[in-house]
Amino acid sequence: MKKIVSVMLAFALLFAALPMGAMASQVDEREQMLAKACAAFPEYAAKIVADTCASAFRSAEPRKTSFTETRSISENEFIVYTEYSDGLVALDEVSMEREVIYNSTDDAITAINVDITVKATCSETTAYFKVSNIKFTINTSNYDRITSIGTPTVHNPPISYNDSCSYFSSELSKNLVENSVQKAYVCYPLSFKYAPYGGYEYSSKLWVEVGNNSLSVHHDLWQ
Repeated sequence: MKKIVSVMLAFALLFAALPMGAMASQVDEREQMLAKACAAFPEYAAKIVADTCASAFRSAEPRKTSFTETRSISENEFIVYTEYSDGLVALDEVSMEREVIYNSTDDAITAINVDITVKATCSETTAYFKVSNIKFTINTSNYDRITSIGTPTVHNPPISYNDSCSYFSSELSKNLVENSVQKAYVCYPLSFKYAPYGGYEYSSKLWVEVGNNSLSVHHDLWQ
């Protein structure tokens, strides 16, 4: 009987630990993202790690983009820093895996297949958005194309109402093949709630664009 009880207790402890472990890994992943952003943008480190106490002093003026910059942190990874007129900061971490395809006859590059993961967060929330396995092909002699829009995932902290991220899949838009006037793109509509008051949301559209043999990631405000 004691053995049965001890086994049941062990299972109970195991299952109780699983959500905490998953939660911890999500927190660690975002903390690592913030650390990379602070290293890439040391002059903005205080704004990158700002907390919700500053939200009480938000400007009544409409939020506008005041500054955005992309910096590489390795050959296959970069950070996008976007600051708004009221001091709010949006961050994106982009990591890539590339496969170069050569023409078998002349050893010239014909295409580059890329698999990327994008993480997005707001400086005043602990939630973040992650979309993995976005796949696209850069064609050296033709238009670029996106072959997979990836798998979007929202990571929210325990207090999800006042500090949360929402992804509006029904509002997603895309153009998967570049043409003469437009890049290929996927646009993910997001909203981060960073205070327990009405109107304290950062709503944006996260754009992943491919064209002219290059990749770009940026936010547009979604009013």
